[in-house]
Amino acid sequence: CGWSQQQDGVNCAAGNTISYNATTGVYTATSANCLYGPPFTADETSFAQRTLCGNGSITARVTGINPLATGWAGIVMRESNAPGAKKAQLMTNLGSDHRREFRTTTNGASQPQQFQSLNRYWLRINRVGNQFTMLVSSNGINWFPVGAQNIVMSQCIQIGLVTTNYTANSTVTATFANVSFTGSNPTAGTSI
Repeated sequence: CGWSQQQDGVNCAAGNTISYNATTGVYTATSANCLYGPPFTADETSFAQRTLCGNGSITARVTGINPLATGWAGIVMRESNAPGAKKAQLMTNLGSDHRREFRTTTNGASQPQQFQSLNRYWLRINRVGNQFTMLVSSNGINWFPVGAQNIVMSQCIQIGLVTTNYTANSTVTATFANVSFTGSNPTAGTSI
């Protein structure tokens, strides 16, 4: 349906996989030894991706992180699969914290910012032109903005699901449900 997986994620070693269960509609992402830290100029994440051309959005509900609160799981819009690509990324640890990241220049620092999750584990990023807006929800109906940034990106970008670790030598598995998107895609329809 237009989804693919970057082999070993973005800038990670072997052991990073993402699977989809068509019966339940659940994505499962495993991130092994996949960590990025200061100065946050090169990402390391597992990544299930699809192409978005022009305006659109991606939405997902993070339903599990195992072991709990040992990593980050969420959604991203990024210019390419390069580790230093420009991006807007919204993640949760499925505990008390969310994390938003914007990289406005290629190979620049993304400067992650943490904020309280308030049990809002539905995540959404909207793109309108070069404006990227992040929203969270507890029920998928009522949405609250948590960040916005103007980032000049190509017309066609990569959107998808990401998982990364808290520590360098660890494995974390995350599950995602209610994954949907809007916007144009050169190889598939507009919803799953």
